[in-house]
Order: sequence, then C-alpha cells, then structure tokens
Amino acid sequence: MLRYTFYIITPLLIHFSSLCAQVPIAFGTSMGESVTIDAPRGLNASDGIYDRFVLLRWEAVNHAKGYKVFRANDEKGSGLQQLGEGIQHSTWFCDYSAVPGVSYFYAIATQGNQGKASSLSPFDKGYIRNNPVAEDPLNLLSDNSAVAVPLYQRFLMIADTYTDANLYAKASTVTVTVDLQNIFTKETPRTELRYYLSNDAKLHWDDQLLLSRYYSSLPGEKTFSLTNEVQLPKDLIAQEYYIIIVAAPEGEVMRGELGSTIIKIH
Repeated sequence: MLRYTFYIITPLLIHFSSLCAQVPIAFGTSMGESVTIDAPRGLNASDGIYDRFVLLRWEAVNHAKGYKVFRANDEKGSGLQQLGEGIQHSTWFCDYSAVPGVSYFYAIATQGNQGKASSLSPFDKGYIRNNPVAEDPLNLLSDNSAVAVPLYQRFLMIADTYTDANLYAKASTVTVTVDLQNIFTKETPRTELRYYLSNDAKLHWDDQLLLSRYYSSLPGEKTFSLTNEVQLPKDLIAQEYYIIIVAAPEGEVMRGELGSTIIKIH
C-alpha cells in the first residue's frame, strides 16, 4: 500500500516596517534622520553668583553636533530668543547680556546631524548679582589677571574625572585624570587642585587629603586635561571609595568646583 505525504504551503507576509522598528541600531551605525535627538538634561543657571554674567551648564547629549541657547522672560517661554551666534560646542555658556535686577529663564536645544534639533529643555531661572561687589577692577571676572581671587570666583569647571582602572590594592598608586574647562577669556590666576579620599561622593572636613597641586596662567576659553598620581593609604579596608577633586581659588576649598570618580579596594 502506498502512502503519500502532502505539504500545504501558506504565503508568509512580513511587515518590514514593524520588524525594523524592533531591531536596535548597532553602535557606530549612521543614525540618519529617523533618530530623535534628546534635549539636554540638568540645565543649571547661576543664581546671583556672578556680577557680569549668568553661567549656564548642562549635561552632554550623545550624538550631539552642538547646542543652541535660548532665553525667555518667563517659564512659559514668552519673548523667547536665541543667545550667541550659531551652535555652541561646549556644555556651558556665559550670558553677558543679563542686567541686574532681572530674572531670566533659560533653555537649551540639542543640534543633531542633517539640521535636526531637539525640543527645548525645561527652563531654569538665572540672574546676575543684584548688588555687584566690583568697585575694584580686580574683582571683575572678565578683566581679572590678578593672583588674588575673590571667594565667589571659579575659573576652572570640571567636565569629567576618571582613573586608569577601578580596582586597586591598598597603598597602591592611582593615576587620576581631570578634564577641565577655563570658561573665561583670560588666563587663570593661581588655582588649587586638591585630591581627597572619601567614603561617599560628598566632601567632608575630615576626608583625607591625598594630593595638592597649584596651577596658574592656564589658557582662557580652553578645555584641557591634567593627570596626577595619588598614593592610597595603607589602612584601607576592602570597599568602594571616592576620589574627590576640588578646583578652587587658593585656600577656598569648600567653595570650589567638585568632581569625583569611584574606585574599589580589594
């Protein structure tokens, strides 16, 4: 007796549009116009810290070509205008057009490829010092070339802090690199970098000082890296620690700009 096997072939329809939407884009692949650019996060506008400008800082966005800075009269965006010329390539901006006694509302948009731009970030209010303390020309940030720096002046901003590895033995040497930005047009006066060891990401008075270095005449409006080696204490136990770096006018550590990186002791 003969037996036959029958196969029924059914056409299979694949919707490529929905299939492609579920496939992640590989790292390094050209993003094209189909990818939405995120608006910057973490926008912070200075509140009465500086006499001559409002300092804006925000977090970097992946695949950003640059940023555009906007200012409005209120948090609803009335009177919105772009500040600066073209695209900003840094993650900070100084608004020198601000006047005393006026509060401004700032927002940032990310500029991507093919002219694509993100929506605006949430607005953040900022203003300059209402009662300037700049009778003495040495107090003016934009004109300062003196060694003595008033307490509120911060010339160096920390962009990033990292180590050559993450796992160390106690008493070992750690190479620490700090990416810095001198946000002003003039060379920096004498500035101190201090390296502390902490159990958390906050600086405390009793945290151990590992290293101190002084720098002066760093170029204006430049981004650069400084690398130093620090020696870890011999009495560390196996746990996570933070190396906290402070960039501050000489002697004013607790008013300085902070950056930190985490390490583990085995």
